[in-house]
Amino acid sequence: MSRTRPRRTVSQHAAMTQRSPMRRLFTLITAAVGAVALAAVGVGVFIVSDLAGAIQNNAVNIGTTTKPPAAELKAYDGAFNLLVVGTDECADSIRDFIGVDRCSGDEATHQLNDVNILIHVSEEPRRVTVLSFPRDLYTEIPGGEACSVEGTAKINTAYMSGGLACVKAAVDQLTGLNVDYAAKLSFLNVMQITDAIGGVEVCVGAGGIHDANTRVDLDPGMHKVKGGDALQFLRTRYGLSGESDIARISNQQQYMSRLVNKLRSEEVLTNPVTLLNLATIVAHNMEPSKELADPVRMAQLALTIKDVPSDAITFVTFPVYDVSDGLAASGDEADQLLTAIKNNEVFTLSRTGVGTTDPNAADPSEEPTTEDPVTEDPTPDPGSTTVPSTKPVELGWGASGQTAAQETCSNGNG
Repeated sequence: MSRTRPRRTVSQHAAMTQRSPMRRLFTLITAAVGAVALAAVGVGVFIVSDLAGAIQNNAVNIGTTTKPPAAELKAYDGAFNLLVVGTDECADSIRDFIGVDRCSGDEATHQLNDVNILIHVSEEPRRVTVLSFPRDLYTEIPGGEACSVEGTAKINTAYMSGGLACVKAAVDQLTGLNVDYAAKLSFLNVMQITDAIGGVEVCVGAGGIHDANTRVDLDPGMHKVKGGDALQFLRTRYGLSGESDIARISNQQQYMSRLVNKLRSEEVLTNPVTLLNLATIVAHNMEPSKELADPVRMAQLALTIKDVPSDAITFVTFPVYDVSDGLAASGDEADQLLTAIKNNEVFTLSRTGVGTTDPNAADPSEEPTTEDPVTEDPTPDPGSTTVPSTKPVELGWGASGQTAAQETCSNGNG
């Protein structure tokens, strides 16, 4: 006899447990870094049998109904969406970083999906969009088979309501981009991965970052961060212009951009010891969907994106606006972004996030050119076989971010 699982309804703007800035940021970058590591080192590394076994043993069902193409050692046929979730969970090895209070009593049992990143890889021409959803974004938790609750709640409560399958269902409903593959990562990985590749060079701009809350004290310039220093850099909020979660996400986008380029560099890709270390970290700390828990599939996804140029890899924050105790989706701007992604349209970002600054951007104080821009006739010559270029979609102010080709700097407020 089947058993009916009790369901409770989450009301609009229900009060939710809050998490410290350190934990939110630690999980965010952990998930993103883990996803990039997976993509960069998948080819040829996950054939190691013990790593493959570890991945498959941790696999979970996320309720995917569409059968994926066959897993082969060649580029993926068509587009795909990979959801990366980072949970706020306690472990003895990170007690000093997340705090003793978090690792005792009722707090120690909570697991919020404070990181939710959807990586969309388009069909030809290949483009990669890394879409970050702020943890305090209110959205619909859909209930059904995936979730034990139903109603409007912050997106970071979905994991507690049904694990990876519930987060997938919520993101599917929010975006209309059906998740094909998913992975959940713990938040120790950021230090391990950064250490494994010898650290990441980051740029600090404006007045520098001098944040007493995180003990980050960095003057303007380039700095190599690794281990605990990387964590301190990534968790800073009050050391950035805007002092907000959105500023923190954009600062992390600078880190992820530089990390992607290092992971794709010869320094990493030609070093078998580094690759094996990265693969081991991901394999033993990842909870994949069943569709992803296949070394050949992972290699296939990596092959698909390994040659995507840096200027076609875009990190973007999902457009939101403030509400009384959280964030809500900016309808028109969100629709514009999602439509561009679905249609594989080239889009441009109007700005980097408030936590970063682009030193190569045009100086707004400079005199604009008085020459008329040169435009091409969009009507093709009847005898020509050339396809006219399509004008890029210019996204609204809320869709901030950067490409992996941009060398931004932290927008320090020190």
